[in-house]
Amino acid sequence: MAVAAIGCHLEETKFLRIIFDRKLSFLPHIRHLKDKCTKALNLLRVVAHTTWGADQQTLIHLYRSLIRTKLDYGCVAYGSARGSYLRILDPIQNHALSLPWYLSNVAMFQFICISQ
Repeated sequence: MAVAAIGCHLEETKFLRIIFDRKLSFLPHIRHLKDKCTKALNLLRVVAHTTWGADQQTLIHLYRSLIRTKLDYGCVAYGSARGSYLRILDPIQNHALSLPWYLSNVAMFQFICISQ
């Protein structure tokens, strides 16, 4: 955690892997989160190759461990951000759903289901 000297104003600080800015808009954190999830999604795209890629159960486990954990961590804090800021994260989920997984309805439900 960064500590400012007396009289200094920090624009943003990181505490418990969540970036807090002066106005508590969480926009820097959401942008950072999108960058991290995009890198993990690119890795998932490689593993999900249609001819030699992993099976759907493995892909679901990888998605949950690589992407969903990042999105879920701290969502109680940054969930209060403006809706337009939170929509920045929507393409991550949409791209993950559009991977060529050929999921059945049951597997798709397991993929998007929050509780398990």
